[in-house]
Amino acid sequence: MSAKTSLLVERNRVATGGALENLASTLTKNSKNIRLALDVIAIALHITFMCLACRKGPETLSAYTDVLLLVAMSAITIFFHVVYLWGIYEEYRPFFKVFTIGLKDRNTLKWFEYSITATLGTLSLAYSSSDHNEASGPVLFFLAAVAVTEQTTGYLWDSIGSFEKKDSSNLRWPAYRAYFTTFLCQAAEFVVLANIVHTHETPDDPTSPIVLPGSWYAYTFTWILFGIWAGLRPLNFNFGNWEIRGLDWLDDKDGIQVSEIGYSILSTTAKISLFGTILQEEGFFTNSN
Repeated sequence: MSAKTSLLVERNRVATGGALENLASTLTKNSKNIRLALDVIAIALHITFMCLACRKGPETLSAYTDVLLLVAMSAITIFFHVVYLWGIYEEYRPFFKVFTIGLKDRNTLKWFEYSITATLGTLSLAYSSSDHNEASGPVLFFLAAVAVTEQTTGYLWDSIGSFEKKDSSNLRWPAYRAYFTTFLCQAAEFVVLANIVHTHETPDDPTSPIVLPGSWYAYTFTWILFGIWAGLRPLNFNFGNWEIRGLDWLDDKDGIQVSEIGYSILSTTAKISLFGTILQEEGFFTNSN
């Protein structure tokens, strides 16, 4: 049998001889160490970039609202990663009877964290514009509201134990509707941010080609990956003798571990790439003031 993509499986059998299942099983067996390592790496990276943001002197941050928001984003992120570390050591623990953290269930607390930190990241990109008049109060409110809504959808998505189980059918369609509505909101968010941060190839010529900063590309690419990753959970399509199945069709708790490891990697990558590109654009990596 020829090798296929890891999500492509033959009816009742993975086409690669169980490649995805074997990978998931390996990750699950080492999930505690992997997730602990990812949290420690995240903490170290955020501390590093907070220090880089202060290289011109902490007192200068007041002149850079976008960087100040990113410092706040990283500080809050560090706090939550410490909580995640505690939860992983405990292996499972309900958090304020609303969220769960640890190894035995999905880390739903991350969506509350993202509703704060991802929103700060969104606003920092808006404030990175050289013309802050474009980032008016109503526009900033819209961006913040959309950002929080996106994370609410993520929480709803994770509230479904498994899309494979029939007892989750009552939640499936509301989750699907929220998922696709969120994609539309996110598309609007990207357009609004592009309108705020864009410049022109010739600054004094509004008819010249539009130029978007690297921070916008970093933000758009990494933020949209969250939606794509979430969408891998319920996949279950039939094509003749072939099926495409997602993470929820993996054995036991393997899908949960793969999902959480993926979110941890995406979260750190998205925040640090945005932080790094904005610091570069603001001249924090040069000796210029």
